[in-house]
Amino acid sequence: TEIYTLSLHDALPICLALDKENKSALLDRASAYGEMGRTEEALTDVAEALRIDPSLTEAYERRALLLLKAERYADAIIAYDEALAHNPERAQSYESRARARLRTGHPVDAISDLTYAIELDPTSAHTYYNRGNVYRDQSDLEKAIADFRQAVSLDASLCGGWYQLGLALAEL
Repeated sequence: TEIYTLSLHDALPICLALDKENKSALLDRASAYGEMGRTEEALTDVAEALRIDPSLTEAYERRALLLLKAERYADAIIAYDEALAHNPERAQSYESRARARLRTGHPVDAISDLTYAIELDPTSAHTYYNRGNVYRDQSDLEKAIADFRQAVSLDASLCGGWYQLGLALAEL
């Protein structure tokens, strides 16, 4: 956290003193606060960046990620809905919203998000891996195996994919 403390106390205040409406500095400070576990301060900076520029797609993403990291899953889902309204082609947002949906007990919705993320970016081994895990948790072993196979075919170094594939095949 030393690097975040340095940026919060040295660099970012100078940037914001020179330009109180520096959206980039506000989002950078929000990221630093988030890494330090200071979620409310981070969210305040994101809100200020959005007040300055309501079309700032990155700020919606940042707010959703902060809420997800803070384990405020229901709030994160709402924030990802808003982020996706501003950038509906961002596969990573669907994948992240799926994580929040899983944490709130909605695996079917998570699978839908992961499936759409795959449609947007069919080269993401991690998305196949994540969807395979949800399928496996739902006892849909054939779909899980297909996803784990696809994940390791896209990234042979994805050790978790190989491990999960082996487990699913053993369970079949």
